Amino acid sequence: MNAIKQKYKSLYETWYGKYNVYGAFIEKSIKLLKPEGRLIFVVPATFMILDEFKKLRTFLSQNGKTTLIYLGPDAFKPEADVSSVVLDFRKSNINSYLELFEYQNNEIHDIKINSRWKGEVVKFETNYTQKLESVCLHRLHDIYEIKVSPRTPEIKNSLFIEKERPIQIEDYIPLLNGRNLKCNKINYECLTGYWIKKADVNKLRGYFQNPHIVVGLGFRENGKVAGALDKRCYPWMGDVYHLLKKGDLFSSKFDMSDTEILEYLNSVYVQKYIKDTYRQITYHLSISQLKNLPLPTRKEWEIIKSWRGCRKIDAYNSLYKTSSRHKPNEI
Repeated sequence: MNAIKQKYKSLYETWYGKYNVYGAFIEKSIKLLKPEGRLIFVVPATFMILDEFKKLRTFLSQNGKTTLIYLGPDAFKPEADVSSVVLDFRKSNINSYLELFEYQNNEIHDIKINSRWKGEVVKFETNYTQKLESVCLHRLHDIYEIKVSPRTPEIKNSLFIEKERPIQIEDYIPLLNGRNLKCNKINYECLTGYWIKKADVNKLRGYFQNPHIVVGLGFRENGKVAGALDKRCYPWMGDVYHLLKKGDLFSSKFDMSDTEILEYLNSVYVQKYIKDTYRQITYHLSISQLKNLPLPTRKEWEIIKSWRGCRKIDAYNSLYKTSSRHKPNEI
């Protein structure tokens, strides 16, 4: 399989990371188009936001006009449980042009037009998301370095991992994953079936040795970001991210404590922001989404909490309607 991936990587300029064959198929199809030629594909919507597709998004932006119609997660159920999007591409000298639409209730709604698109992550916008972004001075990656836990293949092949409960259990601790993580709470029981010697934890990842905030799946518990403080310094695996505060002067002046950060990450304000911005493109929180999450200072957080009517998610829908239902936002 690795040899096949290397072959694809040498043939396609958009191949990056794990990637996916359908991305290479899109690249080849566009290269075969004549000037002003057009292609229409229905593809998984994850290419709009994942890092693996950043080269593909840049390629699209450089070669013509891109129109996306988001279909949501139900278009092909029960045959396929995946969020999908119509990719309507026209090869043209007019590039860096993106139109975003959403199919909902048998109608196609305008979301936004971006005439300066360079392949950035494609996000939805509402009055609420724009308001939160305008209030928050920082993004999460400004203050924190974000690390991803070791993936399952690495854990399975690690010499430090035990796949059965050790006899001398007092010398070992279990590896945790997303199922161990709830909002502001960590279950330290072994749910993965993997164990490691306490003395070897630092050999897996050095940052496991220090207490820090861990963040889990973005769409668990009705869309909430599940964040908690790992005070016991356990090892993790899978789709769990680790927030490590940067040591530069800029970050040192940031005034939110870990407790306040967790209050914000686990709040309905972030829940609403993620659901509005990324719809149901993926059931997992990607590192790109996490990096770009608006992060308030203490003063900004107090302003956000003072917004009237924002105590419950249901109230958001009446207070902050998507402004683009009738007229697209142009960037």
